[in-house]
Amino acid sequence: MEQERLTGERDPTVALVIQLCIGWVSFFGCLGYFYIGQWQKALAFILAQLIITPLTIITMGMVGPLNLVLYVVSVVDVYMQAKQLKRGRAIGHWTFFDQTV
Repeated sequence: MEQERLTGERDPTVALVIQLCIGWVSFFGCLGYFYIGQWQKALAFILAQLIITPLTIITMGMVGPLNLVLYVVSVVDVYMQAKQLKRGRAIGHWTFFDQTV
């Protein structure tokens, strides 16, 4: 099955600002993915947060650093994927960092 190709120019700076400024607020960390069209990745991000947040509470914070790692990776990923779109390259719902389809 061929992966859907996402195209269209998206401003990497706008994507970065959305992800940096709003992304630190737990479930809103997916808005950068919605902005660049990777809604499947955004839903996966929400699911991960739904799992990590209760685990953080249950383990008294031991799983908490995983939220920070997920946040940093998502910020870098959103920015790099938006750069690919700005260059006129197509990305897929599940491409990461410098990948294109």
